[in-house]
Amino acid sequence: VFSAAAGAVINLPSTIEAAGDLTGFAVVNFNGYLEPSDLSDSTFSKSAALHIDNAETLKQYQDGAVWESYKSQFVGPDGVKNGWYLNGEGKLLQYKGSKTQIVIPKEVTSFTIGQILTTQAEYAAEKTFTLEQGNTNFKLENNMLTSADGKTLYYYTGSSETLTDNNIETVMAYAFRYNTTLKHLTLNKAKSLGASMVEGTAVEDITVPEVAEVGASAFAKLTTLTSFSAAKATKVGDSAFNGCTALATVSLPKVTEVGASAFSSTAITNTSLALSSLTSIGNSAFSSCKSIVGAVDISAATTVGTGVFSSCSEITSVKLNSAITSIPNSMFSYCSKLESVTGSVITEIGQSAFSSCKLLTSFDLSKVTNVGQQAFRTAGLTELNLESIVTIGQYAFDSCKLTKIFIGDKCTSIGGYAFTPSSGKATYTMTITAPVPPTLSSNALHKMFQFDGKIYVPENLVDTYKKASGWKDDTNYISAIVTD
Repeated sequence: VFSAAAGAVINLPSTIEAAGDLTGFAVVNFNGYLEPSDLSDSTFSKSAALHIDNAETLKQYQDGAVWESYKSQFVGPDGVKNGWYLNGEGKLLQYKGSKTQIVIPKEVTSFTIGQILTTQAEYAAEKTFTLEQGNTNFKLENNMLTSADGKTLYYYTGSSETLTDNNIETVMAYAFRYNTTLKHLTLNKAKSLGASMVEGTAVEDITVPEVAEVGASAFAKLTTLTSFSAAKATKVGDSAFNGCTALATVSLPKVTEVGASAFSSTAITNTSLALSSLTSIGNSAFSSCKSIVGAVDISAATTVGTGVFSSCSEITSVKLNSAITSIPNSMFSYCSKLESVTGSVITEIGQSAFSSCKLLTSFDLSKVTNVGQQAFRTAGLTELNLESIVTIGQYAFDSCKLTKIFIGDKCTSIGGYAFTPSSGKATYTMTITAPVPPTLSSNALHKMFQFDGKIYVPENLVDTYKKASGWKDDTNYISAIVTD
């Protein structure tokens, strides 16, 4: 087993008989043949270049079934040129050549600039690109390194503030990386955008009218971005705009699907993105979006993830699709101005779903069977109708302003500190009809009755509750339900 710094090279001598964990190496040079039994699918990194400088040995590896998962990583005797380690199809696996005088061999068919330049200093340094004689796969023109037909952009080296292009259809990953002068980008024919294509830039606005999907992390943490337009896009991938704190204007009229953290911590508003058109919303998609204000309509969404509106402190109401019967974990946590959620009959509430929703004074819990941990912790609820409840998680209603609680006949367990009162004196009453006293976790009724609270149970169950584990600690407060 070896350890190695990122990008390291290892030479395996012909005498080696077995290999352990070599995943830390970017390039592995073979001087002998390892039997299939001497390695596993996890011996090498899936991005490593496996250089075999012997045609006969290469064929042995290519014919070996155990090597199947590595076959796209083989670099043959003629696969290393100018520091480029290429597989049999001309795809770049690893680059070990010059960072300032970059010569692209004629055999190269595919690469990303991020495989060649890795640090900000390398991008900033003066450099030249040269195509080896006979290279017909690429061209250098107008400060762009593109495919021969000009439709795939690999790298842009220009210094203009504005770029408008009518030819590029595919933008490879990192194509504009660390370009500090570019601010306005319009790609009228682009259909595919590479990951982190504008990482480290100061781009302020992007227009890509032909893009159908905004890829995962495509513009994440681009804090200068203020507007984005993709007229044909129907999907926004995970973390696509996550951390774009200045992004307030988006034109995405056809988007119906939004991935996890897609717009988290942005400045988008209810009016800039049609939330009512979304059918699928991923985890934390709009978390910490302080500019989503007032009433929110997501009634078209039949799928919603956890933490969707967590810390959206200006939301006052939300309308759900009737198909949504479960509130996911943390969906509305820290929505401090939330007053109501409508449109659906809820049967389950996840952990921290409404935690710190201080203005939420009422919620229909009559059909709810399970309430997760801290679901309503420090919310503004005053009365609870839990007629269908089965389980109540710990801290579920901790520090609410409760005065009246009804628990139905299906309840089996109540978690610790579930009803711990908020500060200030109040009279708490609990009516519970469960024929078998629910299991109480430690401190389930912690301080609940310190201000003359009462527990009411059916008359025939008073003695049962007074003798039950946990309940017998509060026998002075247990009495029969009073009927008129």
